Amino acid sequence: MKKEKRRFMRTTLIFILFVIVLLALFNAAYSWYVIPQKNIFKSEVQFAATSEQNISILFFGDSHVARSVNPEFIPGSFNYAVPSEIYEQTFFKVRNVLEEGTTASIFVFPIDLHDFSMYRSAPYVDAWYWKTKMSYAELARVSNNSLLGVAVKANFPFFGNGLEAWQLLANPERTPVLQGWQANDADFSQKSNRDAIGLARAQKHFPAYPEIFNERLVKGFISTLELAKAHNKTIVFVAYPVSAEYLAGAQEVGITPEAFYATLNTLLERFAPDAYIFDYLTTYANQSVLFSDSDHLNVRGASTFSLDLNEDLETVR
Repeated sequence: MKKEKRRFMRTTLIFILFVIVLLALFNAAYSWYVIPQKNIFKSEVQFAATSEQNISILFFGDSHVARSVNPEFIPGSFNYAVPSEIYEQTFFKVRNVLEEGTTASIFVFPIDLHDFSMYRSAPYVDAWYWKTKMSYAELARVSNNSLLGVAVKANFPFFGNGLEAWQLLANPERTPVLQGWQANDADFSQKSNRDAIGLARAQKHFPAYPEIFNERLVKGFISTLELAKAHNKTIVFVAYPVSAEYLAGAQEVGITPEAFYATLNTLLERFAPDAYIFDYLTTYANQSVLFSDSDHLNVRGASTFSLDLNEDLETVR
């Protein structure tokens, strides 16, 4: 009986060790192969490489910014935006670059219709990345997780987001990333169902309508501005271009630019009265050939927009 018990315990131990080794191998593969494919990783590597460059302008924000701003046409700039970034995250990124002694004197922030709508279900899914911008305690708080859970997800990313590995293996992120800019050469004008695409995108952006100014995101926005001002940074706001189809979809949902910016202006007047504001929301709305989808510019659109924005920024430099 004792012999059988020892055999059972030995078999169980071997099985447990096998599972641990297998999971460790999966985690190593995820860290070495999957993470380097991610655009957020590519952008961070490129940003780290700018430490010896004289960067004077930093762009923050989500995919609207990431796909719109081509630093090639804006000298001295870096596009530090990543898809799905919320203003709470922008605060931590701004704090991080300030602590590292950034040379940038101009911080550019987005003021798009969806920027204060909490439609992202898991903004901290890439805990391995966000642990470099904040403490474990802060990451646990903002992600509504335990310290142990955050530590596991941040240091063993396969456990936190392993399902993504299969998605990236099947469909790798091949979008070129250049100085943070994520180039996409799709042509929205070739889509026959542009109205439906615009509506679907607007519905995704505003799931909690009539709430479009989420308290948590507004708090992150205000904290970001106060931090930038405390370090004497010049603040620039940009409303990034979207298509006519997206604007029509937003209006069908109940969102109008007039009402949105009337509310936003009260925040700007209070917390950033000296900021520069450049409004491109509708500038290219009827030129679908410049978009990759209803609310992102393609390569051609990013070039056109970046050249125009650079002229505006000449008044700020």
